[in-house]
Amino acid sequence: YEADDLIASLCLSMPRDTLKIMVTMDQDMYQCLRTPDVMMWDIKKRSMTTEKSFKLEWNIGPEDWALVKAIAGDVTDCIPGVRNVGKVNAVDFVNGDLEEDSRHYKLIMNDMEKVEQYFKLTKLPFPGVKTFDVGPDDVTRHSWNKVMERLGLLRMLRGAGVSYAA
Repeated sequence: YEADDLIASLCLSMPRDTLKIMVTMDQDMYQCLRTPDVMMWDIKKRSMTTEKSFKLEWNIGPEDWALVKAIAGDVTDCIPGVRNVGKVNAVDFVNGDLEEDSRHYKLIMNDMEKVEQYFKLTKLPFPGVKTFDVGPDDVTRHSWNKVMERLGLLRMLRGAGVSYAA
């Protein structure tokens, strides 16, 4: 399993009222933004992505992202996708906005068997990844804030509107 499978498993297995912030630039992790309690901090862009902001940017839900990646491909994960079809056309296909007689629609439909194989590889978490039982720990608000400050993340949490990072 890859780290993104483990992170996805954690995000899905932790209680819904527990805030989860992933610190990553890996777009695969958009799939974890299925609920408002999961956020993604992009170190390079210095921005927070939430379920709401993802939907506004891409016009799909996070649960559809794996199919978009299966169609469009992903060089970093060695997923070739459908040749000559990028993310924008993949999103249009997922939304049913591609005309059936369009070039991109036909390309996708001609490669649907491959898309289904790629989808199995892009969907998080990969089948068989164990869930984790995460329980209470000894971290206090003060010790948490000290670690966040030392790592330079306190400003990020404040910018994301996380209220408990005082």
